[in-house]
Amino acid sequence: MIDVIALRSRYLSIAEAQQNALLRGYDDINAQWHADGDAVVEASERARDGICAKVRVQIKQRAILTREAFEAELQIENGGNVMSEIQVTIKISQKDTGEEATERFSFGEPELVGITGVHGEGTLEPSTSGTATWIFLALGDAAPEEPVAYDVSGSLSYVMDGVLNTETLLPDTIQVSPDPQLELVYFHEYEIFGDDPFTLEVEPSIPYKLAVLVKNVGFGDAISFRIASAQPEIIENDKGLLVDFTIIEAQVAGEPAETNLEVDFGDIPAMSTSVGIWTLTHLCRAHFQTTTLRSRTRVQSTMIGWRLSKVLRFMNLRTVYT
Repeated sequence: MIDVIALRSRYLSIAEAQQNALLRGYDDINAQWHADGDAVVEASERARDGICAKVRVQIKQRAILTREAFEAELQIENGGNVMSEIQVTIKISQKDTGEEATERFSFGEPELVGITGVHGEGTLEPSTSGTATWIFLALGDAAPEEPVAYDVSGSLSYVMDGVLNTETLLPDTIQVSPDPQLELVYFHEYEIFGDDPFTLEVEPSIPYKLAVLVKNVGFGDAISFRIASAQPEIIENDKGLLVDFTIIEAQVAGEPAETNLEVDFGDIPAMSTSVGIWTLTHLCRAHFQTTTLRSRTRVQSTMIGWRLSKVLRFMNLRTVYT
Protein backbone atom coordinates (compact mmCIF):
# COMPACT_ATOMS: atom_id res chain seq x y z
CA MET A 1 0.00 0.00 0.00
CA ILE A 2 1.47 3.37 -1.00
CA ASP A 3 0.99 6.53 1.06
CA VAL A 4 0.15 8.98 -1.73
CA ILE A 5 0.34 12.05 0.54
CA ALA A 6 3.84 11.16 1.80
CA LEU A 7 5.02 10.39 -1.73
CA ARG A 8 3.71 13.72 -3.03
CA SER A 9 5.42 15.57 -0.13
CA ARG A 10 8.74 13.88 -0.84
CA TYR A 11 8.40 14.65 -4.55
CA LEU A 12 7.79 18.33 -3.80
CA SER A 13 10.88 18.41 -1.52
CA ILE A 14 13.04 16.91 -4.27
CA ALA A 15 11.65 19.37 -6.80
CA GLU A 16 12.35 22.28 -4.46
CA ALA A 17 15.92 21.06 -3.87
CA GLN A 18 16.43 20.73 -7.63
CA GLN A 19 15.23 24.31 -8.15
CA ASN A 20 17.58 25.61 -5.39
CA ALA A 21 20.52 23.78 -6.99
CA LEU A 22 19.81 25.42 -10.35
CA LEU A 23 19.53 28.86 -8.71
CA ARG A 24 22.94 28.36 -7.05
CA GLY A 25 24.53 27.59 -10.44
CA TYR A 26 24.75 23.78 -10.24
CA ASP A 27 23.62 21.44 -13.03
CA ASP A 28 21.49 19.34 -10.69
CA ILE A 29 21.14 18.10 -7.10
CA ASN A 30 24.02 15.62 -7.43
CA ALA A 31 26.46 18.35 -8.48
CA GLN A 32 25.47 20.48 -5.50
CA TRP A 33 25.74 17.48 -3.14
CA HIS A 34 29.30 16.72 -4.26
CA ALA A 35 30.32 20.38 -3.96
CA ASP A 36 28.82 20.67 -0.48
CA GLY A 37 30.53 17.44 0.51
CA ASP A 38 33.90 18.81 -0.64
CA ALA A 39 33.28 21.97 1.38
CA VAL A 40 32.47 19.94 4.49
CA VAL A 41 35.67 17.92 4.09
CA GLU A 42 37.74 21.08 3.56
CA ALA A 43 36.17 22.77 6.57
CA SER A 44 36.76 19.66 8.65
CA GLU A 45 40.41 19.49 7.64
CA ARG A 46 40.80 23.19 8.36
CA ALA A 47 39.25 22.71 11.80
CA ARG A 48 41.69 19.88 12.53
CA ASP A 49 44.54 22.17 11.54
CA GLY A 50 43.17 25.04 13.69
CA ILE A 51 44.80 25.80 17.02
CA CYS A 52 43.09 26.66 20.28
CA ALA A 53 45.55 28.19 22.71
CA LYS A 54 45.80 30.55 25.64
CA VAL A 55 47.50 33.90 25.24
CA ARG A 56 48.23 36.31 28.08
CA VAL A 57 47.74 39.99 27.35
CA GLN A 58 48.86 42.84 29.60
CA ILE A 59 47.70 46.46 29.46
CA LYS A 60 49.69 48.83 31.66
CA GLN A 61 47.96 52.00 32.77
CA ARG A 62 48.83 54.92 35.05
CA ALA A 63 46.27 56.94 36.96
CA ILE A 64 47.57 60.46 37.59
CA LEU A 65 46.13 63.37 39.53
CA THR A 66 47.33 66.61 41.09
CA ARG A 67 47.57 66.74 44.88
CA GLU A 68 47.23 69.90 46.97
CA ALA A 69 50.65 70.86 48.36
CA PHE A 70 51.97 73.69 50.52
CA GLU A 71 55.34 75.43 50.69
CA ALA A 72 57.07 76.79 53.77
CA GLU A 73 60.23 78.87 53.36
CA LEU A 74 62.65 80.06 56.04
CA GLN A 75 65.13 82.84 55.18
CA ILE A 76 68.07 83.58 57.46
CA GLU A 77 70.34 86.64 57.22
CA ASN A 78 73.53 86.09 59.22
CA GLY A 79 75.11 89.43 60.05
CA GLY A 80 77.33 88.02 62.80
CA ASN A 81 79.78 85.17 63.22
CA VAL A 82 79.25 81.62 62.02
CA MET A 83 75.94 80.01 62.99
CA SER A 84 76.24 76.34 63.94
CA GLU A 85 74.00 73.53 65.19
CA ILE A 86 71.10 75.03 63.26
CA GLN A 87 67.84 73.27 63.98
CA VAL A 88 64.39 74.12 62.63
CA THR A 89 61.19 72.69 64.08
CA ILE A 90 57.93 73.19 62.19
CA LYS A 91 54.68 73.22 64.12
CA ILE A 92 51.17 73.14 62.65
CA SER A 93 48.04 73.77 64.71
CA GLN A 94 44.35 73.94 63.85
CA LYS A 95 43.45 77.62 63.69
CA ASP A 96 40.03 77.56 65.36
CA THR A 97 40.97 75.25 68.25
CA GLY A 98 44.74 75.69 68.61
CA GLU A 99 45.09 71.89 68.63
CA GLU A 100 48.51 70.51 67.68
CA ALA A 101 48.11 68.96 64.22
CA THR A 102 51.59 68.48 62.75
CA GLU A 103 50.96 64.73 62.41
CA ARG A 104 48.17 65.44 59.95
CA PHE A 105 50.77 66.52 57.39
CA SER A 106 53.56 64.81 55.48
CA PHE A 107 56.85 66.65 54.92
CA GLY A 108 59.55 66.03 52.37
CA GLU A 109 63.19 66.82 53.03
CA PRO A 110 63.85 70.57 52.64
CA GLU A 111 65.73 72.17 49.79
CA LEU A 112 68.70 74.06 51.28
CA VAL A 113 70.59 77.06 49.90
CA GLY A 114 73.50 78.41 51.93
CA ILE A 115 72.53 76.36 55.00
CA THR A 116 74.13 72.95 55.38
CA GLY A 117 71.37 71.40 57.48
CA VAL A 118 68.32 72.03 59.69
CA HIS A 119 68.36 69.02 62.04
CA GLY A 120 70.87 70.31 64.59
CA GLU A 121 73.96 69.89 62.43
CA GLY A 122 73.56 72.85 60.08
CA THR A 123 75.88 75.83 59.70
CA LEU A 124 75.67 79.24 58.02
CA GLU A 125 78.80 81.26 57.32
CA PRO A 126 79.22 84.88 58.51
CA SER A 127 77.76 87.72 56.42
CA THR A 128 75.77 85.32 54.24
CA SER A 129 72.14 84.38 53.81
CA GLY A 130 70.48 81.00 53.56
CA THR A 131 67.08 79.50 52.86
CA ALA A 132 65.32 76.26 53.65
CA THR A 133 62.18 75.34 51.69
CA TRP A 134 59.78 72.55 52.64
CA ILE A 135 56.99 71.07 50.52
CA PHE A 136 54.32 69.36 52.59
CA LEU A 137 51.03 67.62 51.94
CA ALA A 138 47.92 67.31 54.07
CA LEU A 139 46.81 63.80 54.99
CA GLY A 140 43.20 62.69 54.79
CA ASP A 141 42.35 63.45 58.42
CA ALA A 142 43.46 67.09 58.07
CA ALA A 143 40.15 67.97 56.35
CA PRO A 144 37.85 64.92 56.31
CA GLU A 145 34.67 66.55 54.97
CA GLU A 146 35.14 70.33 54.67
CA PRO A 147 37.98 72.87 54.39
CA VAL A 148 39.97 73.49 57.59
CA ALA A 149 42.35 76.38 58.38
CA TYR A 150 45.76 75.73 60.00
CA ASP A 151 48.53 77.94 61.35
CA VAL A 152 52.07 76.98 60.32
CA SER A 153 54.79 78.20 62.68
CA GLY A 154 57.84 76.78 64.44
CA SER A 155 61.16 77.59 66.02
CA LEU A 156 64.78 78.17 64.98
CA SER A 157 67.69 77.40 67.27
CA TYR A 158 71.43 77.86 66.64
CA VAL A 159 74.72 78.42 68.41
CA MET A 160 76.76 81.61 67.85
CA ASP A 161 79.91 82.45 69.81
CA GLY A 162 79.17 79.52 72.11
CA VAL A 163 75.70 80.79 73.05
CA LEU A 164 72.49 78.87 72.25
CA ASN A 165 69.85 81.11 70.67
CA THR A 166 66.18 80.22 70.09
CA GLU A 167 63.71 82.22 68.02
CA THR A 168 59.99 81.70 67.45
CA LEU A 169 58.84 81.75 63.83
CA LEU A 170 55.78 83.85 63.04
CA PRO A 171 52.73 81.80 61.97
CA ASP A 172 51.16 81.80 58.53
CA THR A 173 47.67 80.44 57.74
CA ILE A 174 46.85 77.78 55.15
CA GLN A 175 43.52 76.36 54.04
CA VAL A 176 43.30 72.58 53.58
CA SER A 177 40.63 71.05 51.33
CA PRO A 178 39.26 67.49 51.67
CA ASP A 179 40.86 64.72 49.63
CA PRO A 180 39.05 62.97 46.78
CA GLN A 181 38.34 59.27 47.20
CA LEU A 182 38.36 57.43 43.88
CA GLU A 183 36.80 54.11 42.98
CA LEU A 184 37.69 52.63 39.58
CA VAL A 185 35.46 49.96 38.07
CA TYR A 186 36.64 48.48 34.76
CA PHE A 187 34.29 46.77 32.30
CA HIS A 188 35.48 44.54 29.47
CA GLU A 189 33.64 42.41 26.93
CA TYR A 190 33.96 38.64 27.28
CA GLU A 191 33.80 37.88 23.56
CA ILE A 192 36.18 39.30 20.96
CA PHE A 193 34.81 39.07 17.44
CA GLY A 194 37.22 38.59 14.56
CA ASP A 195 38.16 35.98 11.99
CA ASP A 196 37.14 32.49 13.08
CA PRO A 197 39.90 30.02 12.06
CA PHE A 198 37.37 27.16 12.03
CA THR A 199 35.31 28.58 9.16
CA LEU A 200 36.05 29.09 5.48
CA GLU A 201 34.74 32.65 5.48
CA VAL A 202 37.04 35.44 6.68
CA GLU A 203 35.03 37.31 9.29
CA PRO A 204 35.76 41.00 9.88
CA SER A 205 37.30 42.26 13.09
CA ILE A 206 34.68 44.03 15.21
CA PRO A 207 36.09 46.61 17.67
CA TYR A 208 35.39 45.95 21.32
CA LYS A 209 35.44 48.14 24.39
CA LEU A 210 37.40 48.48 27.60
CA ALA A 211 35.64 51.00 29.82
CA VAL A 212 36.38 52.49 33.23
CA LEU A 213 33.85 54.11 35.54
CA VAL A 214 35.55 56.61 37.86
CA LYS A 215 33.56 57.45 40.98
CA ASN A 216 34.73 60.20 43.31
CA VAL A 217 33.06 59.29 46.60
CA GLY A 218 35.15 61.74 48.63
CA PHE A 219 34.40 65.28 49.77
CA GLY A 220 37.17 66.88 47.70
CA ASP A 221 37.59 67.32 43.96
CA ALA A 222 39.99 65.10 41.99
CA ILE A 223 42.13 67.67 40.19
CA SER A 224 43.45 66.99 36.68
CA PHE A 225 42.75 63.26 36.85
CA ARG A 226 43.78 61.20 33.86
CA ILE A 227 44.57 57.60 32.95
CA ALA A 228 47.42 56.98 30.53
CA SER A 229 47.40 53.58 28.85
CA ALA A 230 50.06 51.65 27.01
CA GLN A 231 49.22 49.52 24.00
CA PRO A 232 48.36 45.90 24.90
CA GLU A 233 51.41 43.68 25.24
CA ILE A 234 51.53 39.93 24.63
CA ILE A 235 53.43 38.49 27.59
CA GLU A 236 52.74 34.79 26.99
CA ASN A 237 52.18 33.05 23.64
CA ASP A 238 53.62 29.55 23.81
CA LYS A 239 52.28 28.42 20.43
CA GLY A 240 53.34 31.56 18.60
CA LEU A 241 49.88 32.49 17.41
CA LEU A 242 49.40 35.55 15.24
CA VAL A 243 47.88 37.83 17.88
CA ASP A 244 47.53 41.58 17.60
CA PHE A 245 45.61 43.68 20.13
CA THR A 246 45.57 47.40 19.33
CA ILE A 247 43.92 50.40 20.98
CA ILE A 248 42.57 52.48 18.12
CA GLU A 249 40.70 55.27 19.93
CA ALA A 250 39.63 56.60 23.32
CA GLN A 251 36.69 58.56 24.67
CA VAL A 252 35.96 60.46 27.86
CA ALA A 253 32.45 61.41 28.96
CA GLY A 254 31.18 60.48 25.49
CA GLU A 255 33.61 62.76 23.63
CA PRO A 256 36.69 61.71 21.61
CA ALA A 257 39.93 61.96 23.58
CA GLU A 258 42.87 63.94 22.23
CA THR A 259 44.97 60.78 21.90
CA ASN A 260 44.15 57.10 21.48
CA LEU A 261 45.83 56.10 24.72
CA GLU A 262 45.27 58.81 27.33
CA VAL A 263 41.87 59.56 28.84
CA ASP A 264 41.91 62.99 30.48
CA PHE A 265 38.97 63.39 32.85
CA GLY A 266 39.97 66.88 33.98
CA ASP A 267 38.55 67.75 37.40
CA ILE A 268 36.10 65.24 38.86
CA PRO A 269 33.98 67.01 41.50
CA ALA A 270 33.20 65.41 44.84
CA MET A 271 30.38 62.85 44.75
CA SER A 272 30.35 62.61 40.95
CA THR A 273 31.32 60.11 38.25
CA SER A 274 32.90 60.05 34.82
CA VAL A 275 33.46 57.36 32.19
CA GLY A 276 36.42 56.62 29.94
CA ILE A 277 36.41 54.11 27.08
CA TRP A 278 39.18 52.55 25.00
CA THR A 279 38.30 50.87 21.70
CA LEU A 280 40.45 47.90 20.68
CA THR A 281 40.73 45.57 17.70
CA HIS A 282 41.97 42.01 17.38
CA LEU A 283 42.54 39.89 14.28
CA CYS A 284 41.07 36.58 15.45
CA ARG A 285 38.02 35.59 17.41
CA ALA A 286 38.70 34.90 21.07
CA HIS A 287 37.33 35.28 24.56
CA PHE A 288 38.74 36.16 27.96
CA GLN A 289 39.02 33.34 30.48
CA THR A 290 40.49 35.13 33.50
CA THR A 291 41.29 38.76 34.18
CA THR A 292 43.18 40.36 37.05
CA LEU A 293 43.90 43.88 38.28
CA ARG A 294 47.11 44.91 40.00
CA SER A 295 47.74 48.36 41.44
CA ARG A 296 50.49 50.25 43.22
CA THR A 297 50.95 53.84 44.34
CA ARG A 298 53.97 55.86 43.30
CA VAL A 299 54.81 59.47 44.10
CA GLN A 300 56.68 61.31 41.36
CA SER A 301 58.94 63.44 43.54
CA THR A 302 62.62 63.77 44.24
CA MET A 303 61.84 64.33 47.91
CA ILE A 304 61.90 61.54 50.45
CA GLY A 305 59.96 60.89 53.59
CA TRP A 306 56.44 61.21 52.18
CA ARG A 307 53.45 59.77 53.95
CA LEU A 308 50.40 59.88 51.69
CA SER A 309 46.71 59.36 52.32
CA LYS A 310 45.19 56.79 50.00
CA VAL A 311 43.21 58.48 47.24
CA LEU A 312 42.53 55.36 45.14
CA ARG A 313 40.44 53.37 47.59
CA PHE A 314 38.90 50.68 45.37
CA MET A 315 39.42 48.93 42.03
CA ASN A 316 37.30 46.24 40.42
CA LEU A 317 36.92 44.50 37.06
CA ARG A 318 33.65 43.25 35.62
CA THR A 319 33.00 41.13 32.54
CA VAL A 320 30.23 42.05 30.12
CA TYR A 321 28.61 39.12 28.31
CA THR A 322 26.95 39.93 24.99
